[in-house]
Amino acid sequence: MRVHTALIAMLTIAACDGGRTSPPPGRASAADPWDSPATGSAAPPRAPRVRPLAMDGTIEGASPELLATPLPGYANAKVGDWRAFRHVTSGTMGTFHATAIAVVTAVTPEIVTIELKGRLDETGEQRSDGADAIPSAFTVAHEIHRSHGDWTASHVELADAAHEVGGRSFACKKLAFASADPMMPGKDTRVEVWLSPEVPAGGEVAVREVQKTSSLTITMTSDLLGFGDATHTTWGTRPVGL
Repeated sequence: MRVHTALIAMLTIAACDGGRTSPPPGRASAADPWDSPATGSAAPPRAPRVRPLAMDGTIEGASPELLATPLPGYANAKVGDWRAFRHVTSGTMGTFHATAIAVVTAVTPEIVTIELKGRLDETGEQRSDGADAIPSAFTVAHEIHRSHGDWTASHVELADAAHEVGGRSFACKKLAFASADPMMPGKDTRVEVWLSPEVPAGGEVAVREVQKTSSLTITMTSDLLGFGDATHTTWGTRPVGL
């Protein structure tokens, strides 16, 4: 699953379960500090877990040349680079708005490590989804696997396309594809993502994802709020408190 989708899913669940005062059956409260905040002296902060990019799953109907096409977002990365965005999830549970930031925490010649943090606007709930180790030589295949892991992708399309956010037009690579959820065979998923070399920490300018079944539709959108480096905001704004 896409990294920020997983994070927003956690925040949305927290919003829907905001009145819960005890952990669900079978899980000790100590397993989740959001269920039982620590009292007294705080434990030393732990380094976020770092996930390698899994290349499981299948991509159907796309040529090897298309899948190997480079995408922007991770080349020339520097520690402290950041990208902030607004994520909106709409469905039968309601509409939820989240603000999130992706920050580069480590760089090697081959790997860029990015940590993601988010805040659900409706409740102020904040979470971190850990960090991800992404190949700096990032390709179409990497983005598809990063987006939906072991799902089966198809109908892959790539084009040059400008995309406007916040009154600014960004030169982008637009990647679109369908994806099949192995847990819900009847669900139709379509993803569109605009990636720009102007934007650090992943390159995402915008994302549109629609998941449909016979009984429901879930729409998820992300739009760039700002980006910069360790000492400057290059464009837009950096969210306060994240």
